[in-house]
Parts: sequence; structure tokens; C-alpha cells
Amino acid sequence: QVVEELVKNKVFKKMSMDVDEDEHSFEMHSPYIYKLTQHLPQGVPSIVPIMISHSDEEFNAKVSSILAEYLKDESNTFVISSDFCHWGSRFGYTSYTPSGSLDDLKDLSSNSKIPSSGLSIYKSIEYLDKLATKIASTGSSKNWKNYIKATENTICGQKPISILLETIERTKENENLGEDWGKFKWIGYSQSSQVTSVRDSSVSYASGYATTS
Repeated sequence: QVVEELVKNKVFKKMSMDVDEDEHSFEMHSPYIYKLTQHLPQGVPSIVPIMISHSDEEFNAKVSSILAEYLKDESNTFVISSDFCHWGSRFGYTSYTPSGSLDDLKDLSSNSKIPSSGLSIYKSIEYLDKLATKIASTGSSKNWKNYIKATENTICGQKPISILLETIERTKENENLGEDWGKFKWIGYSQSSQVTSVRDSSVSYASGYATTS
């Protein structure tokens, strides 16, 4: 029913089977959702997967306006799937800050030397990622977009995160909700490996939640 309602808006369209089979993010989440909910009295919840690829100001406004109607209903839960920084030449992202500040953020070349007094690369990555979580916790989609523009951090779900932030903003404004409604709290952060050399690579992971009650 929800899928049909969304498709009527013409902003959304149904995935082809080929697109669905190539996209792995929901595939990775679904076993965990099943494991955590199979014993609940109401059983496994109905799930409406939405994949975001294109994104611009007009598109974000349309999508967030539609989703705000569902977010204000406390029986619904929104889950955004996203890794955080994909760092390394194979990802095309080798940004580094020796001091832990955007003021000296630079791109490392294959023969770059890390200053002995500077941060390790993995600590620089952690700084960028944790700055992203701090920005998301402001609840401002504008702040989030400015962060992505300034750092180009390879957060693969940055577009869905931006849309969720805008959806939260719209819902708060439309429903006259308190300032803390929908604010993110972060509960976990890790990296696949600790990068110390320009030749290394890693992927970061962050987890958080926002309550709407």
C-alpha cells in the first residue's frame, strides 16, 4: 500500500529486478532485522526499501515533503544505510589533515610523507568521520551539505542522510515540535583497518539513532 502511494507521486519509481539484485545494502541488513523481530508479537515488520541515487535541491525538497507525512507517524521507523569514509587510492579519496582541522585538509599523493608531529592517517579519518556525526547531530541539512562539499568525504549514504535531515526539519516545522525532536545520538564508530601509510585503505562505520517521542 505504501509503495503504491509513493509511486503515485511520480517522484518515486519501482526498481527493476536487475537494480534490486545489484544493490547490496538492504540485503546485508535484512537478516539482522529478521533476527531481531521474528519473536515479536506482531512479527517481522513490513519494510519499504527506498534507494536514493540522484539528488539535487528540488528533488530533496520533493522527497522530504512526501516522507514527512510518514515520519510524523510514530508507528514508522526510518533506517538509513551508510558506511562512512572510504579512504585510499582505490576509492579515489586520500584527504588528510595533520592537525585535526579542516584548515589544513589536503590530498595525499602516492609519495607523500606524513609529518612526524601530525596525526596518523587513521586518526585523521576518524576526525573527518566524527565531525560528520557532529554535523548530522545539529539537525541541519544545510550544515550537512556544506560539510560534504568542504570535505568530499566518501560517505556512501550522504544523500539519504541529507534527505532524512531535511525530512526531520520539515516535520518539526509542520508539527511545531521541540528543538530536540529527531536529534541524532551516536553510539558506535569503527574502521576496517588503521591506515598509517598512503598505500593502505579502509572503510569506516558509524551507528546512531534519533528518537521522535
